[in-house]
Amino acid sequence: MALFFEPVIDIVGGALFILMPMLAVIRWHKILENASDYSIQSNTKELLYLPVTKLEKYSAKNFNDTFIVRGGDALGAATIFAATSYLLPVLGDLGLKIMIGIDTLLGVVRLKFAAAIGRMHRERLKTFTGR
Repeated sequence: MALFFEPVIDIVGGALFILMPMLAVIRWHKILENASDYSIQSNTKELLYLPVTKLEKYSAKNFNDTFIVRGGDALGAATIFAATSYLLPVLGDLGLKIMIGIDTLLGVVRLKFAAAIGRMHRERLKTFTGR
């Protein structure tokens, strides 16, 4: 369930910004997003490594921390650069709403991934603990 917090915050924050495009909405969205990332998401991510062997844990953790996280950061930076260089100058406010709409849709995709990860984790726990 903890994997659902951040996508829900993104969906609600994006929808609120589309309805009320104010800096205060973005401010509170980022505060909630960063707080949940620090307090809930980081701990939950580490708990996902519990029902695996040491070899699986350290192999996956190194790969995730090195390539997946850094690749996501690079993709995010490239997306923001492209949007601010091309989309926003051409479309203005509409471009910003399109970006927020895409982010909101990605929140829905993240919810689906979180549900799938939760199912896989429960099954792995049953296999690993024998319960």
